[in-house]
Amino acid sequence: MKFKDVSHALSVFETATIQHQISTKDGESARKINAYYNKIIDSVRWLYQNNQLIRLNRFYDCPNLATRSWASSFLLEIDTDNAQTALNKLVEAGYMNAQYILDNWKDGTLDLEFYKKAASKQSLTAKIQSSEEAVAVIIASSITQKEAEQEGNFKLYNQLSEKIWKAEAYLQKTNHIDQLLPLLRHEEAHVRFCAASTLIETDYKEQAIACLENMKREEGKISFEAKALLNEFYGKEDDLSFMDDDVPFILSPSPAFSPHIPSPPQATLPKGARADGLIGLADMFSRPDVSVFKVMNFFEAEDPAEYLLMPTAFELIPDEDDDSARFYFIKALQVFADKTVPCYMSMDTDERLTEYVIKKTETGIVLEEMDGQEHSVIPAIASDRYGRNSELYYAEENPRLGFKILKAGLNKARDKEIVKDDIAMLKDEIDYRQREKK
Repeated sequence: MKFKDVSHALSVFETATIQHQISTKDGESARKINAYYNKIIDSVRWLYQNNQLIRLNRFYDCPNLATRSWASSFLLEIDTDNAQTALNKLVEAGYMNAQYILDNWKDGTLDLEFYKKAASKQSLTAKIQSSEEAVAVIIASSITQKEAEQEGNFKLYNQLSEKIWKAEAYLQKTNHIDQLLPLLRHEEAHVRFCAASTLIETDYKEQAIACLENMKREEGKISFEAKALLNEFYGKEDDLSFMDDDVPFILSPSPAFSPHIPSPPQATLPKGARADGLIGLADMFSRPDVSVFKVMNFFEAEDPAEYLLMPTAFELIPDEDDDSARFYFIKALQVFADKTVPCYMSMDTDERLTEYVIKKTETGIVLEEMDGQEHSVIPAIASDRYGRNSELYYAEENPRLGFKILKAGLNKARDKEIVKDDIAMLKDEIDYRQREKK
């Protein structure tokens, strides 16, 4: 996103944090919530790169608690005392996400590197020293993980998953896995689920199964997660026959390219080859043999229309460790009730989030924001990258279409369990929405 000046960036930040909170509270789609999240990060990144990050201090006393929390967390490194004071006031006001931020800042595990141009990855967890500490980490992380999922903050959700896994691994290694048994009776359902998902593979599987059977009868999405875990334990995770329903997979031809300028909010994209082998966004349609294009100038480009792409040999959404190699455009499908139309979508693999869609329309090849799309846009390829985004392959117009895409990617995947996890999430999403309609 391009910003005119500091005032513009601060205005976008404030509006996006408020809208992110409202969308989360109203239960709107993850795509919409993530779109506001992207705007928050874009504005913070611009302020940081222009040495204006300190200007977020104007929000220390903002009436909106979410805006105050976001701003304070980004200022912990450069205005530590004032940021900590603001977060402590939020804790006193009952905004518990602020307590999580403070705790992780104090133990050195708060990730504030992701918005910087050159970032060195920090360890997500400090070294666990005792079984009591491991259990405490699991409880705290499980509770905050549930809040992160509700807020659509999948980056935080994934970080907390790793903290939980490391704590559970410590208990396994030190023969203290029995310390999880009391958690099966914890008042928070997500804590019970995390404990049961580990204990079901141990000598305490009977207690874990009993806990999950009880959770199946609870209200909300947790009942579907408990059912899915039990199905997996009983050997049903590899039974993918539920995906074999006859689903139309029609690739409608795209309209021919036209030089006419479309009306806003679309932006026309220039075409043309370069001597260095890189291509522009519009040129992707001339390379149907390529499924994934890597953005080579993400941080340098002031406008997404200026992105330069390198065709890659990836057949699935890639999983690369290099922080600068996480921005791509991938093959996608715009889904209608009776057809699908090829297009491309941006992909930030750090959180598997999309901000832009590239379409070929009757008036030209255009770039549009993902937020506000009239029809669903989903990847046309499976993923080698793990991420907790249950709506990534869900299309309201044809909910089971995602199964076809994911099943086709199983044999190509480096880790089939990642694709199976996406299949399970899609199945849960479909089941959950069907139940909500009743």
